[in-house]
Amino acid sequence: MKLKATLFLLGVIFITNVTSANNNDDCRNNLSLFAEQAKIENYEGAFPYLKKLREECPKSSLSIYQYGERIYKSRIEKASEAEKMNEYNEYKKLMRERLQNFPESLKEGAMLADFAQVMFDNKIGTPQEQFDALDSA
Repeated sequence: MKLKATLFLLGVIFITNVTSANNNDDCRNNLSLFAEQAKIENYEGAFPYLKKLREECPKSSLSIYQYGERIYKSRIEKASEAEKMNEYNEYKKLMRERLQNFPESLKEGAMLADFAQVMFDNKIGTPQEQFDALDSA
């Protein structure tokens, strides 16, 4: 009976390790493909990888958030007036995820100032909302 239990536990551990290794390989591959597209500023090509990396392996690399910031700023600039707020909200969500997963890489005050600057540069919100965002930083 002990032998069966031991073999069962070893099997579970082995399967867990194989699954974990596959997941890490997927994360590394997606991160590599993402960074390759982002480096050449093919942000539309990098965007699907960004979404996948944020969902599946958000703590795997700071570069997810560094390149992601560039991607979202580009998307905000290119968005129609109706879409700007949605893209801006996704940008804010990304940066908050960065603060949560890599707190040493970003100060909250600097992040809030960046939010206000993006609002101002892209004419998002009213002038009062832009001022309030800057004031909260």
